[in-house]
Order: sequence, then C-alpha cells, then structure tokens
Amino acid sequence: MSAEQGTPTLMGSFSATGWLWWATMPTLPPPPPTDAQLASLPVFPLPRVVFFPGTALPLHVFEPRYLALVEQCLAEGSPLSVVAIRPGSEAEAPGSPPLVETAGAGSIVHHERQPDGRFGVVLRGTCRVVLKQELVTDGPFRRFRAERVDDQAVDMRTAAEALEAINGCLRVIGARVPNLAEALFRAVSATAAPSEVADRLAPVIFRNVAQRQALLECVDVNERLRRVLDRLSAIAASTANAASVN
Repeated sequence: MSAEQGTPTLMGSFSATGWLWWATMPTLPPPPPTDAQLASLPVFPLPRVVFFPGTALPLHVFEPRYLALVEQCLAEGSPLSVVAIRPGSEAEAPGSPPLVETAGAGSIVHHERQPDGRFGVVLRGTCRVVLKQELVTDGPFRRFRAERVDDQAVDMRTAAEALEAINGCLRVIGARVPNLAEALFRAVSATAAPSEVADRLAPVIFRNVAQRQALLECVDVNERLRRVLDRLSAIAASTANAASVN
C-alpha cells in the first residue's frame, strides 16, 4: 500500500463552505498544545493537505494505525498535527514518507464511529508547529518533537486597510457567487484577528498546495493578508468580467 493510499481521506460530505461552518461553529476553540504535548506530538501525514489554525478539517479515517491515533487522542484529549507529505516523495519509504517541516496542529472537535469501526472526525486547527525530530516509538503511528511557531508583530494600520479591501472584494464576489461569498463573509465576521482572517480564507481561495504551504510557513501576518487580498482581487476581477460578458 502506498503512502497516499494509507492515509485518511477528506470526508466527501464536506465542501469548502462546510469547512468554514465547522471553523466558525459557536463553541470555544480547543487550546493549543502544551510544551509537554509538543514533546511527543502524533502526526497525520496527508498528501496535498495544508491545515491552518482556526480552520476545520474533516477526515474519514480507516487505516488501523490512524484509527489507533484517533482512539488515543480521544481517550487522552490530546492534540495532533496534520502535515503534508513532501511533494514528489509520496512513493518513498512506504508508511513513513518524507514530510514538510511546518504543519498545523489541532484537536478533534467532533467524531462519529461507523459500524465497521471507521471514524469520521473533524479537526480544528489551533497553531502552527515545526516538526523538529521524529521520535522512535513502539506505537503504530508517527510522533515528532515539535515547536510552536508564533506570528510576528502585526502592523494594525496596514492590517486594517487590508481587511477593508478584503471585505470589498467579498462584496464583489457576492454579487456573482452568493453562496461562496456568504461563507467567506462568515469566516471574516467571526473574528477580528487579522491572522485568523487570513488563515480561514486561505484554504478556500488557494487551490495550489504549494501556495497554501507557503502561507502556512509565513509568520508575517501582514504578508499573509496581502497574498489573500491579491488572490481575492483576482477572483473578484474574474467574476466581474464574467458578469459583464453575460
């Protein structure tokens, strides 16, 4: 079984707007991992998936080692990390493919056990982490010593200008794609933190995995907002042009 075939899959019943619904659900977010938890953090390696703080990630878990991971996290209330498999290396080291260093960490906020023993789970991201060292363990799933990555100080004036422009783009998009715009507006209105706005919009508006991973690795919130604004501006322009043609 290849590394990709052996990983959990995204739950097909969840759309991009469904991710945002879970991310903005009216419950307190889980706490970020403690230093003790970061010292031995379980990981989900997933191809083409980037897990951002403040977002929700629905997964269908079926492989025994990941079922064991879910069982342990639920029993202990412990966090885990979702990390992308290094591009181009999916077929290397079956079962233990090379991983990127920067990942998202979070906790299970919803789970459903299926009659056949499989799990449907929803993870909610809490922070960025860097995987520093893989640990040797007797368990079926991989663990890493990790460190939390904090954002740089935010230029609030620049951030406020970017947020205003982002809302303007969403209004333009809303005239053409109301359902998507409604979900995006909900993500923006649910938080006043510029970092969370950028992180919640990123997985919906960027389809390119490399661009998502670059945003995850970027600790400059103003730069993240700039990239999100550039992408939304392009989307708004394309929807406006399509409307003028019609």
